[in-house]
Amino acid sequence: MACFHYKAKDIDGRNINGTAEAEDEDQLYRNLREEDLFLVKAKEDRKRVRKSPLSSYQLADFSRQMAVMLKSGIQILSAVNILKQREHNAGIAAVYENLFCLLSRGMSLSDAMEEQAGVFPALMVSMIRAGEESGRLSDSVIRLADYYEREDRLRKSVGGAMIYPAFLMVMLIVSVIMIFTVILPRFFTLFDSMETIPLSTRILMGLSKMLLQYGNMCILIFLALFAVAYYMWQDEKVHLWRDKVILTAPVVGRLMRVIYTARFARTLNSLYGSGVPLISAVSSAFLVLNNRFLEKQFKPVMDDLSNGVSLASSLAGINGLDEKLITGIFIGEESGELEDMLVHVADSFDYEAEAASKRLTVLIEPIMIVLIAVMTGYVMVSVILPIYQYYEMMG
Repeated sequence: MACFHYKAKDIDGRNINGTAEAEDEDQLYRNLREEDLFLVKAKEDRKRVRKSPLSSYQLADFSRQMAVMLKSGIQILSAVNILKQREHNAGIAAVYENLFCLLSRGMSLSDAMEEQAGVFPALMVSMIRAGEESGRLSDSVIRLADYYEREDRLRKSVGGAMIYPAFLMVMLIVSVIMIFTVILPRFFTLFDSMETIPLSTRILMGLSKMLLQYGNMCILIFLALFAVAYYMWQDEKVHLWRDKVILTAPVVGRLMRVIYTARFARTLNSLYGSGVPLISAVSSAFLVLNNRFLEKQFKPVMDDLSNGVSLASSLAGINGLDEKLITGIFIGEESGELEDMLVHVADSFDYEAEAASKRLTVLIEPIMIVLIAVMTGYVMVSVILPIYQYYEMMG
C-alpha cells in the first residue's frame, strides 16, 4: 500500500489534514467517504523505503525516546509523529513516516513495526507485542532501550579492540608488497652477477619476479579464489562448520562463547521480563544469536521445555554456552527469582566479554608485531648475506 498525505473537508466544511494508507487515490477517496470526509487533494509519499535493519544504536535511540514520551503520557501516534519530525536521517525518517501511516489506520505499534519488512528485529516486535497485551508497553520499551544500549556497547567494545590488530595486518600486507615489488628489484642486477646466492635469497627473488611479471594474473587468481571462498562461505554446511569453529577455537572461542552467552541471557531476560511466555522467549533468544551451530541444538531444548523439563536442565546439553549460565538459571528457578538472576548473569557476562576482548587484543598485538619483525628480519638477512659473501670474495 501507498502512503498519502491528504487534505479533506468534513460535512461542516472544515479542513482536515491527515495521513493514510491506500492502494490508490480512488481507494483513499472511498475510505474517507466512510468517515464522512470529502477528499480535496492527496499526495503520495514516495520516500525511499528502508530495507536494511536498524543498527543497535538506532534501535536503542528509538526505544529510549519512545520510553521517555510514553512515560510522560504522550500517545503512541503523537510520539511517532514527533520522532518523524525531529529525525534528520532521511532513511530513518521514512521508517517513522511509514509507522505513522500504519498507526493512523488503527494498527498496533507491534503490527506496524512488523510491516516494515525486517527494519525492526523480531525480538523488538515480540517484546512490544507482549507489552501491548499486558498493558505494560512503556516498561517493555524501557527494557528494549537498555537491551540495545548494552548490545551496542558490547559490539563497539569488541570491534574497537580489533582495530589495532587489523591495522597491523594491513601494514604487514603493505610491507610485503613493497618489499617484493620495490625494494628487492633494486638488488637483482647485483645478485644476478654472483655465481652462488643463498637459498633464502633465491626464494625471495623468485617470488619478487613472479609478482612483477605476472602481477595482473596474480590479482585475477586472488579475486577468483576470493569469489569461490565467498560462495562457499554462504553454503549452509560451511556456515554450520564456521559457526562451530568460532565457538571451539582455542582463544577466540572463549571470547565468542562469553559473547553468545551474554546475548542469550540478556535477550531471554528482556523477553521473559516483558511477559513473553518462557518457551517463546527461549525460542527467540536462540534465533537472535545468529549462530547455526547453536540453532541446530535448539529443537531438543524446546521439546524438553514442552515436556515440563526445567530450563536449566533443558539448556545443560547445549555446546557453546557457558556453564555458569546454567548454574545461574538453576539458582534462579530454585529461588523463584529467575528474572533477577538472568539480569545478574547477563551483566556478569557483559563484563567478561569486554575483559576478554581486551585480553584478545593484548595477545594479538605482539603476535602481529613479531610476524612483521620476522618478515622484515628474513628479508634483511636474505639481502645482506649475499652482499656480505660478495665482499668477502672481492677481499
